[in-house]
Amino acid sequence: PGLRTLAITLVANSIRDWGCARLGEVLGGLTHLSFLDLLLGGNAISPDGCVVLGSGLSALHGLKHLRLHLEDSYVRDQGAMALASGLEVMRDLRLLELQLGDNRIGRQGVEALAVAIRGAVHLEELEVHLANNEVLDAGCVALAHACTALKSLKR
Repeated sequence: PGLRTLAITLVANSIRDWGCARLGEVLGGLTHLSFLDLLLGGNAISPDGCVVLGSGLSALHGLKHLRLHLEDSYVRDQGAMALASGLEVMRDLRLLELQLGDNRIGRQGVEALAVAIRGAVHLEELEVHLANNEVLDAGCVALAHACTALKSLKR
């Protein structure tokens, strides 16, 4: 059947969009994954890299556990929206941890993430770290509404 658990830690390794995109392409082929820890914070990953990464994540329909760390990168709104599109298909997620601090993500990016989170109806554990971004009141409200919609949330 294939690989079910994958943990990759590449924090602060000068990874750019090209490397992130190749990683996203490989992830898209690992359709049997249930658990994925992808720790890529402190790299130079922009929205372009996030587009391919989000596309790869969208192939992981059966994923139950996702830890995605992209803090201190260059994600911005466009990158957050691309990641959200990948998350939207993950209806079976039980645990989601997003570390997206220091990325200049604004209202649009946070609202897209909130929509994706709201769709993960089986989510039991959720952590969203958005320190030092531009979330504003509207983004905060969108996240709060997403959390209240999740009836199975335990943490």
